[in-house]
Amino acid sequence: MIQDKTNPEFYQELFKRNQPIVPPSTQEKIKQLRLLVAGCGSTGGAFIEGASRLGVMQYRLVEPDTYALNNLNRQFVYPSDIGLNKAIAHKKRIELLFNKQADVFVDERGVQPDNIDSLLKNIDVVFDAVDVTTESGIKAKLLLHEVAAEKRLLVLSALDLGYKQWIRVYDYRKNSVPLDGNLEKAKACRNPLKALIEGFCPVEELSIEITDELIRLLKDPSASACQLGAACHLLAAFSAPILIRICDDKSLPRLIEFDLMRTLETNEERNQAAFNVKPKHEQLKQILKSLA
Repeated sequence: MIQDKTNPEFYQELFKRNQPIVPPSTQEKIKQLRLLVAGCGSTGGAFIEGASRLGVMQYRLVEPDTYALNNLNRQFVYPSDIGLNKAIAHKKRIELLFNKQADVFVDERGVQPDNIDSLLKNIDVVFDAVDVTTESGIKAKLLLHEVAAEKRLLVLSALDLGYKQWIRVYDYRKNSVPLDGNLEKAKACRNPLKALIEGFCPVEELSIEITDELIRLLKDPSASACQLGAACHLLAAFSAPILIRICDDKSLPRLIEFDLMRTLETNEERNQAAFNVKPKHEQLKQILKSLA
């Protein structure tokens, strides 16, 4: 509880425009929500941005990486943040917004076997935005879900590529099987992108743009993933209704997804994209079969 630490009048004025869509009872739950964000880059940083503007005041931010110039096309930071740890950068932003009244803990080591229990202690919601492009990142991601499932926590796992943003909801409070039974299959993969697909993203769910992007990345492991600000910022918008529903004890769909390009296309273009993606899915499956 942080209510004794804060200035109630400051908080009330800061978020008065949330009402009446967010009633006072829900706003108080938002204020008391304890949020762990594992990975504070594009998706994690966007979720932090949305959560803080909604009124969340208690954070554990976990991130081993620092900002680089090529992060700025989509992430809520500026050139002055280059070289700064991503979690530290967001801690400063949160404290600036809340006039230093928020409770923000930072762990710059990332998710590790020796800190995972303490990171998940007394947490209400876990937002999983752990890096998926490296072997160490995918190991940390799988560890996060394995322990969160043991502790029966609600985990939101996000990924953005191209124009598409999707959030997979793992409510381990109701079903404590990590990754819906796909954990061991993902652990067995040596390639991090294959582990991601096996554990989190069935090929049939992928848009044609993301399928092409994954094929490109699997063919050229040295390439950088294409992540646009449009999809990243979309997550910041999604975070508010998601957190409101959580605080009001309402259920969430298993998969929350939105593709900005699909919303702009004609029906004919959408149908053509749906038709063209099928052979791409088969190509991706063949590449995955060839990988360890």
